[in-house]
Formats: sequence, C-alpha cells, structure tokens
Amino acid sequence: ISYEGGIAAGVPLSDTLAVRISGWYRRDAGYIDRVNPQTGVLLASDINSQKTYATKIALSWKPIDDLTITPGFYLQRNTTRGRDQYWEGYGDASSAHYVTGIFNLEPGRDRFYMPSLKVEVGAGNIDIISNTSYFVRDEKHVLDYSTFLATLRTGNPFGSYGNKDVTNAVATQTMGQRVLTQELRVQSFSPTSLIDWVGGVYYTRAIQKFQNLSGSGRIPGVISSGFPQYLGRYNLFDNIRAKDEQIAGFANVDVKPMDGLKITLGARVTNTKFSFDQVRDGPTNSGVRSFFSAGQEQTSFTPKLGVSYQIDPSNMIYASASKGFRAGGAQSPVDPTFCGADLATLGLTSSPREFSSDSLWSYEAGTKNKLFGGAVVLDANVYMTKWKNIQQSVRLPRCSFSFIANLGNATSKGTDISLSLNPVKGLTI
Repeated sequence: ISYEGGIAAGVPLSDTLAVRISGWYRRDAGYIDRVNPQTGVLLASDINSQKTYATKIALSWKPIDDLTITPGFYLQRNTTRGRDQYWEGYGDASSAHYVTGIFNLEPGRDRFYMPSLKVEVGAGNIDIISNTSYFVRDEKHVLDYSTFLATLRTGNPFGSYGNKDVTNAVATQTMGQRVLTQELRVQSFSPTSLIDWVGGVYYTRAIQKFQNLSGSGRIPGVISSGFPQYLGRYNLFDNIRAKDEQIAGFANVDVKPMDGLKITLGARVTNTKFSFDQVRDGPTNSGVRSFFSAGQEQTSFTPKLGVSYQIDPSNMIYASASKGFRAGGAQSPVDPTFCGADLATLGLTSSPREFSSDSLWSYEAGTKNKLFGGAVVLDANVYMTKWKNIQQSVRLPRCSFSFIANLGNATSKGTDISLSLNPVKGLTI
C-alpha cells in the first residue's frame, strides 16, 4: 500500500512579518520481489519500496511598504531498498508478479537542501527583484554487477570464471551537486503605458562530483584481467568533477503603438563555461592511473520576436519566432577494450570526449476567438521547429556503455486546434 500525507500552516507574527511551514511524507510501496534465480525461492518482498520526506519554511518580512524580504529553506530526503528493475523470463509479468534475481542488495539514498532569499523592491511602476539560492544534493546508490560481470566474461549471466566472488560484484556510486544561482531583474508594467519592459542579469555556478567504485567480482587481492585490483578489490575507480558556469544578460520590451496591437522584442546573451576533470584507475583502465580534462566556452545570442493584435474583445491573432540553445559539454570515454567491436561498427576507434551545443528556432502563428457571443471558443495555431546539431545519446548494445554526440537535424511542424462549445449555461463540450 502506498500512502502520503502533509500539513502546512501560515501565520502572521506581526503586522510586517509572517511565516509558513510545511511538512510532507510519502511511502511508495514496492512491487518487485527478490528470488534465488536458480531455485525461485523468495528472499525478500517489495524490494523497490521508497520513502520520501520533505519540509519547507519561509518567512516574509515587509519592513516598509515597498520592500519585501523572503528567506526560505527547503529539505528533502529519499531512500529506497532497490531499483525499479525486474528480470524478464522470471515471475509472471502478465499477472503483475515481478521478480528479480540480484545477488547483492541495491539500496539508494538521495537528499538535498536549498536555502533561498528573495528581495522585492517597488518604486512606482518599477519593480526590482533579486532571487538567490544555493542547492546542495548528495546521492548514493549500490548496484549489483554479479550477472553483468559474468556475462562480460563468459557470455552467461550465471557463468563461472576464475576466482569468482559474487559478494565482491558490487558498484558503489556517489554523486554530489553544489549549485549557486542568482538573478536580478528590473521590470516596468502599466496597462496604459506605451512600453512595458524587463531587463536583468543571471548567474549560476554548478559543481558536480561523481565517484564510482566497481567491485571486481573476484576474490579480493587476486589478479583481475591481468592487473592488480584497485585497493585490493575493485575493477574500476572513476572520479569526475564537472563545473558549469553561466552568466547572461536579458531584456524584453512590449511596445503597444495602438489599441490592441502589441509587439514583443526580446534577447538574451549567454556566456557558458564548462570544465571536466576525470581520474581513472584499476584493471578496467589497464591497471594504470589516467587523467583526462576537457572544457568549453561559448557565447550565444538568442532573440525573440512576437506580435499580437486584439481585433476586438472576442478575437485575437498572433505570431512569434524565438531561438533557443543547449550548451555543449564533455564526457568520460567509453572503454576501448570492452567497447572496441561496438565502436568499430560505427567506424570509430574511440568515443568523442566533447560535444557541441545544439540550437533550435521555433515559429508559431495562431488565432483565439470567441464566437456567437462566447458560445463557441476557438484556439488554433500552426507551428514549426527546426532543431540543428542535436545532442543525442548513443547506446553501444554489446558493452552497455553510451556516449553523447552531435547527430543530425530535425524539423517538426503541425497544428493545434481546440474547440470549446457552451450550448447552455453550465455545460461545456
């Protein structure tokens, strides 16, 4: 049985200060049983159950009429006993009896907290808004590699190989994120003004650390694949530190030259920097310690243009065009020994260490209408998106690794039509 519950309360502490606190808990019931794959004997039930806790507190302080300060703190923790994966050919999926035959348990933990601060200052028709947050996340998962290693070495998930020890076929993966985000914007809005505008700056610095310690699946201390095990028991030590930094300036202007007509002009200039540092060691890395670093920096300009015309209170037409992009990055190489045959099929001797940004243009035109005194509401548009240099994940089928590459372009075009009928009061079709 799954269930959840929460409570929230907000109260004024004075004429200028208020607080809101909330708490929440959820339990997701498991539905995958763990069995002995040779005998079918049940070892544990519902191993993929999860528990999640969350709480948030925020204060709102208004020391003067045109100033509001809102600090907040958010905390969440998730724990699980196992992954949502089951084995085909075992149990009976058609009757919702899902089972797995993993040898080692696979618990996981994911927790984060985020303090934030929002400051709003008003001066006539102008608002100044500052948003600051710092995100801290730590995640840890244990993965059973017993059948994976046996398949790689023998072609059989239950095959036997030299010095086999399935209790040492466990990978422990930890990940940490630290993300600072700051945005400052100034905006002006008035229903009667000729121009409404917004402008500001945005900054973020994200640091992510990842570590993978993969057990060899052999007796600790023996030679594995011709090399000494790392720290006496691991096939692979993989440590990654990635840093993603972005600073941007943006502006948007709505011009209203005549009643019903609005022209929108917007632009964003973004500078991104990305660095990637990796250390590897262990038999899977040919028994040596290697270092790899890569980085990218780019500046992108993304404009936006829109126009809308309110013909009368019941009819409007509009059109827009805007550009977007996704920054490039760097990645770990796939193992050239395990993945050599897959890479050769693609005409490669190694996987790409870096990938570039991709970008798209999106176009749309449409109409919104109230017909027959509002008895019929029509919303219709046509659109087209052109996507270039797409970042795509390439999965290598035999060695089970993947890499990201820039592959191909795509064009999407179509139409959306929504018709709402209100033949009598209270009835909508």
